[in-house]
Order: sequence, then C-alpha cells, then structure tokens
Amino acid sequence: MSNTTEHEYNPTAEELLERFTNLKPWEPGEWIETPKDAEAAIAFGLEVAIEDGDSSFLNKILASVLRTQNISQLAKDTGLSRQTLYTISTTQSDPRLSTLTSVLKALGYGLSLHKLSDHRPLEHA
Repeated sequence: MSNTTEHEYNPTAEELLERFTNLKPWEPGEWIETPKDAEAAIAFGLEVAIEDGDSSFLNKILASVLRTQNISQLAKDTGLSRQTLYTISTTQSDPRLSTLTSVLKALGYGLSLHKLSDHRPLEHA
C-alpha cells in the first residue's frame, strides 16, 4: 500500500530549478503600503543593522521608504540635496549617521539607545 495519493504532485529537479532560478529579488517596497508599514520596516532594519553590524538591509528598507516620498519636499525638510536623497533611494550608498537621522526625523522617526539585557559592560583599562 502506497502512502502517496493519485493527486500528489512531485516536481522534477528540472522543474524546481526553473522555479527557483526565476525568482525575483525580495523588495521591501512591495509590502510597505502605509506609514505603519514603513515604521515597522525601519525599526526592523535598524534592529538587524545593530545586531549584525551590517547596514545593507537597513539601506534597502530606507531606499524603499524614500521611493514612496516626495523627494523635493523631503530635501526641504532634511536640508539634504535631492541628489543625496536619490542616491540613498537607489541603495547604492551607506548614509552617514547624520544623514540617516535627518531623513528619519523628516519621516517622523528618531533613534534611541537602550541597554541590552544580555550584554556585559565594557571593562575600563
């Protein structure tokens, strides 16, 4: 007696390879539809950047959020040039902390510092 049913689909290796090689890269902007989505995405991106020490994921999220904004108005609100904001929105840059905080502030967000509960303090020399 077989454990499979007549209707069970078992793709071949070739079918699986074709299915997975045709996937497009994940784009956070595809699911950032509301300000609440943007807030959650930025918070998550910051958390990942801090934990991993790698800001590339945050940069990708920030770029997606920026592409939903009026760049001219954002330039006025941040004091940054439109070119700087366009560069950030293409994910080809790693913005300085001052640039990041200016953009976040203009979007209505800020950065804060909190103590990690499982982190031991630095020893003084």
